[in-house]
Amino acid sequence: MQLSTISSAHRFQEWFSAGLLRCRESVGSTRPTRERGASTAEYAMTMLAACAFAGVLLAIIRSSAVKGLVLAIIQKALSI
Repeated sequence: MQLSTISSAHRFQEWFSAGLLRCRESVGSTRPTRERGASTAEYAMTMLAACAFAGVLLAIIRSSAVKGLVLAIIQKALSI
């Protein structure tokens, strides 16, 4: 390789690294402060909805109608 090619490659690498650093800094600093906790709030709402749905399913499964249906299915399967 020629000396000019090596120095050009080195300059490009430095320029690219500096650009990446600027991108990383700008992404973190331009985010509005009102949105910083948005992902945490969305996660909390998702967990709350999942727990409520699990509670509803648990209440349905514990009902006497579902117990009778499951018992009938098991008895029919064992009688075959």
